[in-house]
Amino acid sequence: MPAPASDVRAHLQSILESPAFRESKRCQHFLSFVVEKALQGEQDLLRERIIGVEVFGRDPSYDTHDDSVVRVAANEVRRRLAQYYQERAGADGIRIEIPTGSYIPQIQIRGPEEPPPSRPRSWSKPKVIPLALAALSVAFAIWTVVRPGVLERFWGPALHAPGVVEFQLGQSHAYQLSRRVHDQYLRQHPEYLKNLSPYLLIPSPELGIRPEDIIPVSDYFLSRADALAVIRLGVFFSEHKKKYRLNVESGTVSSGEQFGTPQVLIGAFSNRHTIQTTRDLRFHFRRELSGEGAVWMIEDGETGSTWKLVNVYPRQETDTDYALVTRLLHKGPQRMTVAFGGLTQFGTDGAAKLLTDSDSLSRLDYFLGRGWEDKNIQFVVEMRVALSTPVAPRIVIAHAW
Repeated sequence: MPAPASDVRAHLQSILESPAFRESKRCQHFLSFVVEKALQGEQDLLRERIIGVEVFGRDPSYDTHDDSVVRVAANEVRRRLAQYYQERAGADGIRIEIPTGSYIPQIQIRGPEEPPPSRPRSWSKPKVIPLALAALSVAFAIWTVVRPGVLERFWGPALHAPGVVEFQLGQSHAYQLSRRVHDQYLRQHPEYLKNLSPYLLIPSPELGIRPEDIIPVSDYFLSRADALAVIRLGVFFSEHKKKYRLNVESGTVSSGEQFGTPQVLIGAFSNRHTIQTTRDLRFHFRRELSGEGAVWMIEDGETGSTWKLVNVYPRQETDTDYALVTRLLHKGPQRMTVAFGGLTQFGTDGAAKLLTDSDSLSRLDYFLGRGWEDKNIQFVVEMRVALSTPVAPRIVIAHAW
């Protein structure tokens, strides 16, 4: 049975007047707001943007990604609550907590322990039933507090699936100059024969490069973004005691599909499996030619909105990138497929960062509410690019079904 609202408000007032809170008006206002909304049954209003507007006076259109006032305040309130309960553990049988990744307070009732009886006595059946109900209430409250984090909710089907998780990389295509051209270049620059240092061969008329000197090379190289994505995901799965394997495949069916294992498809335009997986979904990849040149984009098939880059290849010089993340759930051993990739390699790296960072991924709760962990989901990620590094990737739109 929940605590009466009057008791919770009295407990809240005790917290606000305690040494842990009385010196911080900001933390007082934050905690008062979220507890009152919870008591009024308005948990749906406890979202970052609404708190920023109502508690901290931000403009309704403010950028929650760049302005972290709510997240910082929430962390400070959690720290001060821990301090308060450490000093006054079990004082009035009520405890207020704000779980990480959420702004909805969890209000628990912790009754005082019964004193040992002075003489043996038997329990009648009517007394046992209320005790059982109380135990169930406490168990439910504990489950609510220890609810799995957002990373575990996103990756849960793969973490709990039998066998290994497969990382599926796409094909890499590059072009090399022929041995004849390299030999000619080394004759012109004999210092590289002596010092053995790497060299960047700059084409020049003296080299006499012909069409047959341009040699396509496939699947010999791994992009920096793919390597970083494998490392980030590998660390995450290793921390969760889950084995994984790496597969580079050019066929039409991935081994994950063939053998029924959870699979993670890394890369977009380089990975045909990612393109095939997302082709008929709401969010999908596209490329086309325009008057400005080649356009690489993510398209929202429902609204027609696009996130695009123009003429970014081959140098991939951009200060912004976008990525698409898709998670599909399956029955049987395979359990799930996750496909992600950017318009350039920076987007792929940024998406991998987000998929292994609980703070960034927690925006799924903001966009999708509760229960998305049991659904198929897609979301678009936007990030800045500085010094060839994705910075602050964030979810800008999400869809679940």
